[in-house]
Amino acid sequence: MHNTTPSQLDSIILLLTEFSRHTTGARDEVTADVSLLKKIVTGLKLLGEEMENYRNEIIYQRTFLNNILSNIDEVIYVRDINPADAAGSMYSFISGRSMEIIGMGSQELDENPRRWIEAVHPEDAVRTNEMFQKALDGQEMVITYRMYHQGRQEYRWIEDRISAKANLAGQVMHMYGSARDVTGQQETNLALEKTSELVTRLITSSDQVFYIVSLDESDPFKNTFTYLSSQVEGIIGYSVQDVRDDPLVWIKAIHPDDLKQVKATTKDMFTSKDPRTRVYRMKHKHSGEYIWLEDYVVPILDEKGWIREFYASARDITPRRTAEIQREKLIEELSRKHDELMQFSHIVSHNLRAPVASILGLSQILEYEVQSGEAADTKRYILQAARSMDDLLRDLNTVLSVRSTQEEKKETFLLSDVVSSVCINLKKEIDESSAVLNIGIDPDADELTSIKSYIQSTLFNLVCNAIKYRSTDKQPVISLRACIKGNQTVIAIADNGLGIDLAAHRERIFVLYGRLHHDREGKGLGLYMTKMQIESLNGTIEVESEKGKGTIFTITL
Repeated sequence: MHNTTPSQLDSIILLLTEFSRHTTGARDEVTADVSLLKKIVTGLKLLGEEMENYRNEIIYQRTFLNNILSNIDEVIYVRDINPADAAGSMYSFISGRSMEIIGMGSQELDENPRRWIEAVHPEDAVRTNEMFQKALDGQEMVITYRMYHQGRQEYRWIEDRISAKANLAGQVMHMYGSARDVTGQQETNLALEKTSELVTRLITSSDQVFYIVSLDESDPFKNTFTYLSSQVEGIIGYSVQDVRDDPLVWIKAIHPDDLKQVKATTKDMFTSKDPRTRVYRMKHKHSGEYIWLEDYVVPILDEKGWIREFYASARDITPRRTAEIQREKLIEELSRKHDELMQFSHIVSHNLRAPVASILGLSQILEYEVQSGEAADTKRYILQAARSMDDLLRDLNTVLSVRSTQEEKKETFLLSDVVSSVCINLKKEIDESSAVLNIGIDPDADELTSIKSYIQSTLFNLVCNAIKYRSTDKQPVISLRACIKGNQTVIAIADNGLGIDLAAHRERIFVLYGRLHHDREGKGLGLYMTKMQIESLNGTIEVESEKGKGTIFTITL
């Protein structure tokens, strides 16, 4: 057994003592005398070197970790949980930016761990405590609350992620957390919430339908309503679900006469990529009536400049549009009345003055002595002029009487009964001319609600004219047809008579005293009266004709 001197034992004891104090840099020289004790010293020396390396690595890793934690915008912390006082548990680790982010450092929290929870806004304290308790039960929680920042002297919004670590027995031993300042984000969120609430109030209190349509990238004609406000059902009768189930239901409900213009406006928007206003009629789901919509559409472009969405609003403008149409009709009516007034003025100033002038001239002749034979002729001329003036006054009275009875009450009657009455009244003319009448009235067009006397007068005049202006070289054939087109009644009276050169005489057909055939009896009053009666019923009358082949008058009511 090797001998060991006291000095060697002292050296070993000294090394072990330094190592126990974490002084891993302590060393001793190994002499040439390789005794057992020297081997121990050598081993301790190597152990010290390894421990020194390990310590340096730990310092490096800790420094590296602290540098990382000091450069992130979060406070990383660890708490050693005391089951008897979880809220007062000590913080075993707090990263370096705690003073900046939460307004307190590790020293303050070491002195009083409750300072953190005490700085939470009173309105958020109860909810925050409840979520802290849930974290202790093993749930990972994200808590957002206001915390008073001592340095800034204001409350800041903190987002705190916490999770608990339990031992094998299930007892929570540590709490890990990361807290960051989300004041800017939270204020933005709150502002957005207020804005969203305001927008929601505006939308719900508005009388308009707001909607967003998303277009399919592969098919620009395929669309999806990504948003549709609830007012849609109150305006057009279709619910939000109806439109989402079938986006084309909106297009299908547009009035056929307006669909072409809607498509043209939409196409123009795709070309210009500017907002457009579309005005059209849309059929209400429940009432079946058409309402007028004003639809303002704003295209939204993607990064490539393609339209991918529409932001739009539509509102019911039926009262306004109805008023506009009535105004347009009133303007048209005033214009027509003005034209009629000018016609009356012409008649009074020319036609009526002629017989009056004749009477005046002949009356002056009577002031002189004339032969009995001349007196008889003069009296005859006076009588003719008076009769002419009487006829003219009667015609004017007839025209005025139509205007004065426009408020006559409408009634429901059968068109076939009116046609039968007209045929009976014209039986003599029909028999004498050997005219053939072909009557075709669709069952759904037979019942008509209108001013019966106007309809009877109109059909009488048109059938009578067809007989009067028949061709001499063929048997007259007159066709009277009635049908329903859309929601209107259409009556057509066609003949194979003389026909009209429309290129030369279209403007004179419905003019007062606008006669086209002077070899036939008539005053040129019938068609004028017919047009006036039909227009007073808010209807229209159109003419198609070819000289030598016949004429077709089409009435739409």
